[in-house]
Parts: sequence; C-alpha cells; structure tokens
Amino acid sequence: MCATLLTADARAEVALWRLHADADHARRAHVERTSHRIIGALFMTLALYVTVDAGLALWNREAPGESPVGIALAAASVLVMPYLARAKRRVGVALGSRALTAEAAQTSTDGCH
Repeated sequence: MCATLLTADARAEVALWRLHADADHARRAHVERTSHRIIGALFMTLALYVTVDAGLALWNREAPGESPVGIALAAASVLVMPYLARAKRRVGVALGSRALTAEAAQTSTDGCH
C-alpha cells in the first residue's frame, strides 16, 4: 500500500507542476510532454509493483489479512475515487492536457487495489 501512496503523491506533485506551467506559455508544451511521460512512468511503476506483490503473495501462499481500518478505507476509496477521477478528467480535457487526463485515469484505479 505504501508504494500506492507514494505514486499517488508523486502524480499529484507532477500535476501541480504541470498546472503551474500554464502561467508561462513558452514552457507549457515542454512541461506538458514531460509531465505526461513522468505520469506514464509512475503508472508503469505502480503496475509492476502490484504484479510483483501479488505474484509473491501467491508464490508464498499468503492469505489476505483483514483490518477494519483497511476495509473502511477501501470502501471509502471505491465510493469517492470515481467522482474525483471524473472531476480531474474534466479539468484535464478543459485545459487540453493529456498529462492531467492521464493522471485522472490513474486516480480512477486508486480505489481498486
């Protein structure tokens, strides 16, 4: 779960950096491309982490643990993340930003693991 939070924080920082570039039209295109690549790399990193973690759990025959706090957090994420992702996507589309739209796509998966 820690890797999930780290990639979510990193994505948020990249998205903020991308939004700050709107003030400087000369830098905007470069920052857009760079942030889109960084967000894509973070998505791939998260996918690799989830794959390895799940593979190791299967290999070691680990039973899933339960936690009331974890269950409540997962339930809240499943309810809240789709709305947050939709709002982020609208902002990305309105700004014409592929990077922000990609970040929204990742947000939509945050409640799924």
